Amino acid sequence: MKAILDGQEYPINLAESALSLEIVGLCPMELNMERSGGHEYYARLPKPVRVRDAQTTTVVYRGGVYYFDAWNALALVFEDADIRPYSVHVVGEMEGKLPLALKEAKNRIKVHFDLEDA
Repeated sequence: MKAILDGQEYPINLAESALSLEIVGLCPMELNMERSGGHEYYARLPKPVRVRDAQTTTVVYRGGVYYFDAWNALALVFEDADIRPYSVHVVGEMEGKLPLALKEAKNRIKVHFDLEDA
C-alpha cells in the first residue's frame, strides 16, 4: 500500500493480517486526517472493517500505522506514545520520510491511500 501526501508517494509495509487485507480492500481511498495527541493523524475509514488476527498494542511507535476499532479509524503515528488506557491494532509501518512530513504538517491534512504500483 502507499500513502500520497502533497503529491509525494510513501510506501507502507503491511502487517500480515486479515485486518490489513481488509483495509487494502478499501483502496483507493482519500481520508481527511486530523492531528491528535501530538503524536498522530487519524481519520474514520469509509466502511467498517473486522478485526480478527491483528496484533494489539497500547504503545505506538513512530512510523506505525494502526487501527482503532472503537472509532473505525486509521492512524498514522509520527511520534512514539503510550496510549493507555486505549489500545490499537497494528496495520503496518510507513517507509521513508512520511513520519517527518506528518510531524511538520498542518493540523488537518488530506491523504490518499492506494495500492502499490506493480
